[in-house]
Amino acid sequence: MFLNDGRGGFGQMKGAAFEGVYYSALAFADIDGDGDPDVLLSGLNRAGDPITTLYKNDGMATSGIDLRRGPDYQFLVFPNPVLGGQVHIRITTEQRSLTDIQVFDAAGRLLHRQQNQLLPGENTVSIDISRLERGPCFIRVEDGAKTGTQKVLIQ
Repeated sequence: MFLNDGRGGFGQMKGAAFEGVYYSALAFADIDGDGDPDVLLSGLNRAGDPITTLYKNDGMATSGIDLRRGPDYQFLVFPNPVLGGQVHIRITTEQRSLTDIQVFDAAGRLLHRQQNQLLPGENTVSIDISRLERGPCFIRVEDGAKTGTQKVLIQ
């Protein structure tokens, strides 16, 4: 992470929490609703393992939340890549829940949002992506207790 010194120069921020990734995607969105853009970073770490990390913008410092830890929503997005029309999300839940599904573009702009009431067991939710631009996007699923994010390619 580089900081603008206000005089036309940039210096590397000491102690920045960003982990280097390869074959990556980056998305900006106000995830915590505080008016500041947060960063979602997904890719492969130096060991070649997949990582997804949400960096919350806390003002001057940035805190990273590794989305592989803690409660995580496991869901399947298909087809991926998507050729247009609809993308489907298969979610298995243990209890009835109101689930929020958000689609973000690579710049972190919210493209689509919908809420669905899910019943215990396997649920399939469809999203019309026919009006979305081609390229990578992120689908985020949360129910208040768990959150999960997956990358999808729209062709």
